[in-house]
Amino acid sequence: MLTRPRGQRQGRQARGGGKKRAHRESGHRQGSRPRPAQPLSDRQNLNGDEGVIIDLEFQGLVPPATPEELQRLGESLKAEGCRDALVVWKGHRILLDGHSRFEICRKNKIPFRSLEIELPDRAAAKRWILKNQLGRRNLNDSQRAMLAARLADLEPGHNQHSEVPPIGGTSQAEAAETFNVGERSVARAAKVLREGAPELIAAVDHGEVTVSAAAKVAILPKTAQKKIVGGGKAAVARAVKRIKAREKTSLKPNTPNP
Repeated sequence: MLTRPRGQRQGRQARGGGKKRAHRESGHRQGSRPRPAQPLSDRQNLNGDEGVIIDLEFQGLVPPATPEELQRLGESLKAEGCRDALVVWKGHRILLDGHSRFEICRKNKIPFRSLEIELPDRAAAKRWILKNQLGRRNLNDSQRAMLAARLADLEPGHNQHSEVPPIGGTSQAEAAETFNVGERSVARAAKVLREGAPELIAAVDHGEVTVSAAAKVAILPKTAQKKIVGGGKAAVARAVKRIKAREKTSLKPNTPNP
């Protein structure tokens, strides 16, 4: 009877033992208790692919949706699903467009898709976010002026991995033309962003206070601004009236004594 060399028998046994061990390990993994699902967060969406990240600075660039708009959007998403893809910054997964849809979908477990776009840096991402708001027809002139002022305030972008010179900034005149508002309105909005209290800025972004009124109130101390905004539109109107009267008085020429 022919016999196989000892080395070959050992090799077959070793290979067979390896298969058995692999089978046992595979069976152990398959039969083990599954890991609990991670809670849904800004880094995980309902489709199970790489998560979406919320950047608060990016989110704060655009006027928030009103309660009425959120209610209508929620009803639409629940009835028809999320038809439009969320837009994220490729390679960073930071959400650029669709913050309201994202929150509603996450809260109600509505599946959504994401579309990635390539951008060189944060300045370019901010420009994209601001210019993307041009399609929103529900923005008033003051809200568009605030967007234009934010666009003009951006630092020129630069891709550190490229030899291309830095991208030029946007002037207030160019931003005003882009958002179809007057240059004086953009200048007022820039003053509000520069000197206004957060509450005053938010009031203009929400469409509750005009940018011209906010620019007047912005000359006051921030504590006074906060108090005035808290009093509602009537309090803002009274404050603007007082400021205008004070300015008118200060512009009167001094009359010599007889």
